[in-house]
Amino acid sequence: MRRRQRQHGFTLFELLVAVAILAIISAMAYSGLIQVEDARKQLTDTETRLSEIQLAFLNFERDIQQVVHRPIRNQYDTLRPSVAGQGEYLMELTRGGVRNPAHVARSLLQRVAYMVENDNLERLSWSVLDQAPDSQPAKQVLLKKITSIEIRFLDSSGEWSTYWPPQTTSSTATTALPPDAFPRAVSVKLELPDVGSIERIFLVPEA
Repeated sequence: MRRRQRQHGFTLFELLVAVAILAIISAMAYSGLIQVEDARKQLTDTETRLSEIQLAFLNFERDIQQVVHRPIRNQYDTLRPSVAGQGEYLMELTRGGVRNPAHVARSLLQRVAYMVENDNLERLSWSVLDQAPDSQPAKQVLLKKITSIEIRFLDSSGEWSTYWPPQTTSSTATTALPPDAFPRAVSVKLELPDVGSIERIFLVPEA
């Protein structure tokens, strides 16, 4: 008589153990994948933020490097020097080198200014130099989520001031500056909640 061959298989307990092990391995793999994805997103966000900061400083550099002697009259018919610090704006200046690819009949000079509004650093530019009461600037948000910004100006005696032209009194007055004088350099210091403090110093041509 032939003997019947016994069929071997997994017991229910063995199947449950295998499923549990597979579930643990899957959970560990998923957790690792989430960590990798979070790290990648954080790196991307950091790179984007640093690029935005670099672009903001690049705008400062281009404007300061292109500064020209051209005082203007603002919308209140007040004479403003070519470079002005504090007042209505953190800094304002007249710059040249404005591109005109369409060769439109207009000035190649431009008045620009910087200000902070709603924790955003904005760059303002006017299509005309001497402004009418209804002249409105074009606004460009350079950097979002800033804690503070400090712009300082270096005078010919090596002193830094947050005002330009620098404010002097009878006790601190030094050699009088020539009319429409340029600062020797401009310091821009940003305080950012996610990066900290960053400062750049830009030399002013013809100062």
